[in-house]
Amino acid sequence: MGVFGYVDFESRFSFYKWLMQFSLCSVKKYLHMEDVKIPQFEYKTPEYNLPQTQHMELLYAALSFQMQVFCFVLMATAARPIEALRIEWKDIDFARKTIAINKPAKHGRTRTIQLKGRFVKVIDMLSELKKRQINIATCRNRKQRNLNLVFTYSGVDTAGQNFRRAREAAAKRLGIPELEKITFYSNRHWRGNSDVVANLLGEN
Repeated sequence: MGVFGYVDFESRFSFYKWLMQFSLCSVKKYLHMEDVKIPQFEYKTPEYNLPQTQHMELLYAALSFQMQVFCFVLMATAARPIEALRIEWKDIDFARKTIAINKPAKHGRTRTIQLKGRFVKVIDMLSELKKRQINIATCRNRKQRNLNLVFTYSGVDTAGQNFRRAREAAAKRLGIPELEKITFYSNRHWRGNSDVVANLLGEN
């Protein structure tokens, strides 16, 4: 038995499409416009501008260490920025070289990403970041916001502002204007085109 007891829908999108067509038919009948043809709705997947891998790595090398690690984690895991900011140290298995996304966004799935190949170095970077954060926390008159969190940015907006300032400076210094097109989500799109998409993106 389908939705409403008599209609089967393969997806939520097909239901919305049927509902819109049903509503249009009702309006046309009420206005005596049965012969008027209304164009069908067609959804088009948005196209993303994927930056070159070397441009992404050049940019990240020019960032502060914490922002550099943040971007490489995004690149390695295809996590959304808010998901990466929610990662805690307990979610990282340094021995097995895995990062767990245990607090997904947008009703996504929890998942554990095995770091392989070029991304094994991210584990070493995370280890160094942890040491630096402990040192900062133990310094006199210096307080860490939350020692459980891997990244100390207060939110996506704060992290984004820091990233955009550093990106603009790096683009000018390196003379590569294409760097300005790189965003946090460039990592997710780039990774989604180079690996097993379903598990990495955490989409249902």
